[in-house]
Amino acid sequence: QPFAVAVHEGSASYGGDDARERLKDAQMDRNRDAFNKKWSRALDCHYPAFHPYAASPDKAFLIATRLSRLRVLVLDHDTPCVSRDSGSVRMHNLIRVLLGRRHHVTFAGVDADSNDLCALRLQALGAHVIAASEIAWTSLGDRCDYDLVVLSRRSVAKAWLPLARSGCPYAPVVFDTVDLHFVREFRELALERAAS
Repeated sequence: QPFAVAVHEGSASYGGDDARERLKDAQMDRNRDAFNKKWSRALDCHYPAFHPYAASPDKAFLIATRLSRLRVLVLDHDTPCVSRDSGSVRMHNLIRVLLGRRHHVTFAGVDADSNDLCALRLQALGAHVIAASEIAWTSLGDRCDYDLVVLSRRSVAKAWLPLARSGCPYAPVVFDTVDLHFVREFRELALERAAS
């Protein structure tokens, strides 16, 4: 659940005296051993409890998405809003398909508000929604955070392709033409030139 908040009150049920602290430490050791014994195979792919990146918010993305098949960055001019236009319906369905295939999707809108109702709907599906200005290409060292970059619409691709190539030189970049509007623009330009 992307809107869940976990709250932990450490030692709230124990008093502050030494006897209770010793009891708590013994209980924690016993529980830790039982937990590790039961879940050791499932924990093999997890970072250790005191991983140096776990405390850093900008590194949390890599830890949170470690079990995803691919980390996909989708850039479009605006957040898809299914009640607005057919292109939004198409993009919304594309994101649903990617999420259904267990890929982590980060949607970044160039002119979008990441807190509007349409963004909240994408977040409820499981997508990570940010403004394009918030994209961090490399959170950890010099490796790109994304395995695939999707640039939707010609204007977005024109502006963001150089950044995508420099930020993620080994990630495939997919140009989503949406509806081939540029073909209409070229034909219109050819007709204008022929008329003049």
